Amino acid sequence: MVITAEAALVSLQQGQISAVELLQLYLERIKQREPLVGAWETLGLDSALQQAQRCDAAQAAGQPLAPLHGIPIGIKDTVHSSAVQPCQLPFALS
Repeated sequence: MVITAEAALVSLQQGQISAVELLQLYLERIKQREPLVGAWETLGLDSALQQAQRCDAAQAAGQPLAPLHGIPIGIKDTVHSSAVQPCQLPFALS
């Protein structure tokens, strides 16, 4: 199943799908396409699941939600973060 971010957001807001379920859909799509695409250096599966669970808990508690609440995203690994080592590029970024 392929779902756009816009459709996913509506489904999340209407309670038709949870953030955990949406994450699982996205991960299944990555699993299907990754051998052909080769887009992922690192997948932070544990962190992604924890964040999705927190999103679901916040929504269940009636907390105010961010505009993209529960939408899984990917961050290009050339961006430094504390969680992921950046990929090794054959040139320097300035």
